[in-house]
Amino acid sequence: MNEPPDVFIELRDQIFERLKIVGIDPATVKADTPLFKEGLALDSLDALEISVLVEEKYGIVIAVSEREKSVFGSMGGLAKFVGANLGRDRPVAKAPGERMK
Repeated sequence: MNEPPDVFIELRDQIFERLKIVGIDPATVKADTPLFKEGLALDSLDALEISVLVEEKYGIVIAVSEREKSVFGSMGGLAKFVGANLGRDRPVAKAPGERMK
């Protein structure tokens, strides 16, 4: 996993909260856990919701050309993408309630 561990954990927890994932302990989700099929069993609507989350929380608009398996294939792939592109498309607030840069 090449992204900072805090990006992985924060993103994982935000996805669980936003998508209201139950029946899976977030602590068991590793970098190679697939987002779809046998992993978290997400669907295309969930992918759209993740895209919105990434834009709102991390300032990254995921372009259609970036919606590929390397980004959405696993939790680690998504976290790596987010970590590498933080604030790319708009400023990001540091913490809830904190003003954006």
